[in-house]
Amino acid sequence: MVKALVVDFDGVIVRKSEFFKQEAWTIVFSAYGDSYLPHLKKAEEKFGGGRGGDRFDILRETYRSLGEPEEKLSRLVEKGAQIFDEYVQKKISEAGADSEVVQELEKISKRVPIYVNSATPVDALKRTILNLGISRLFRGVLGRPNSKIENFRSAAAAEKCSPGEILFIGDSDSDAKVAAEFGCKFIGYANEWNRWMGTDKSFPVIISFAELEKHL
Repeated sequence: MVKALVVDFDGVIVRKSEFFKQEAWTIVFSAYGDSYLPHLKKAEEKFGGGRGGDRFDILRETYRSLGEPEEKLSRLVEKGAQIFDEYVQKKISEAGADSEVVQELEKISKRVPIYVNSATPVDALKRTILNLGISRLFRGVLGRPNSKIENFRSAAAAEKCSPGEILFIGDSDSDAKVAAEFGCKFIGYANEWNRWMGTDKSFPVIISFAELEKHL
């Protein structure tokens, strides 16, 4: 029996938000031409995708790799994060939450508590969800600086349930890995970013939230 549903945000509630974030990096690092690309890639491989970091870590690592002096890093990271957040918030507001996802979560929220668990900084995440007008759907909105594992523990404690009574919906292999580490059930959500449609995975994959009902 599922006592709590936990959903990732990027690529799930807003299907194309990962694309918006990639676009945002080009604006943040526009002064560097294309020279920032290999440095950003390494920083994302180190800190992105639920690997224990967030946009602040990625920014700092990229600027440092680009040769910026340590005394300038804090200011550069602060400004870069502001540019990044403003662009992503704007694009997400324009795109809106996926209507099919919202419709199904609306039904589910009446009988199962729902939490968001994301590697996005929690203040930015809460602001996004508020701007989208979907705060009512979630009992909790959880993000960085806590890890996804720590966020799972918070949700389990709040609902007084075991890891096995939690179902997590995510769109990356790192989501599947963290679910396995925590011990909760996992279902992958196929989208344009992960291109999981028609592929074989070691976990169930859905292409529509309407498919969730049989897993609850």
